[in-house]
Amino acid sequence: MPVEVALAWTLGALLVAVLGSAALGVPAVIMCLGTAVAVMLYNAALRFLPAVGLVMLGLIYGAHMMAANVHLAFIWPVWLSMTHALFAGAVTHRLRGARPALNGGTLAAAVLAYAVWSAVLIFVGWRRMGGPWPEWELSPLAAILPSILAVGFIVLAWRKSRTAGTSRAAADKVQRYAALWLALYAAGWMLGAGHRGEALLLGGLALAGFLGMTVLRELFSLIEHPVGYRR
Repeated sequence: MPVEVALAWTLGALLVAVLGSAALGVPAVIMCLGTAVAVMLYNAALRFLPAVGLVMLGLIYGAHMMAANVHLAFIWPVWLSMTHALFAGAVTHRLRGARPALNGGTLAAAVLAYAVWSAVLIFVGWRRMGGPWPEWELSPLAAILPSILAVGFIVLAWRKSRTAGTSRAAADKVQRYAALWLALYAAGWMLGAGHRGEALLLGGLALAGFLGMTVLRELFSLIEHPVGYRR
């Protein structure tokens, strides 16, 4: 895709996001624009500083979930998305052999920053929920199903990193599945909370994403290696 086309799609997506947040009030618009600025900073500079960039990536994925409701009380889905994004970002950074490399000091700084932000998020959620778990009735399945999915993603990332032809190919696969997994997490939270219709809708979104990803991958493969007759 040409850079100009990619920029046009990105600008269009940003406009749609801002218009969508406008329907939810001023706080949602501020959170949406703040997340967009964080995305810009990450891509412009912070992704080259993994000690800061990995944590920023996790915060971006967590912050965009707060745009719909900045007073969200059930904070665990936000924390899981933040953790998932940071883990996937670290794995793909390592598989691609990106520079600067993830050494001991870089990882220690990233883990420390992640622990601080996790503590902040959990503290806010604790105060809003009245404890570590919501005061209102909520099935333990709301935590069990996403936890199973998180373990499943770790296993999947390990398998893809072992079976892919090259490290870069493994990184691309992990990155694609990491993006798809967010919809599965959402479906898991909804199903565990008893919202079956919403879970079915989000599960259908994840399935559509998987099918679309598979079709595009096959199309690109055919473009690069057209099918022909042997002589």
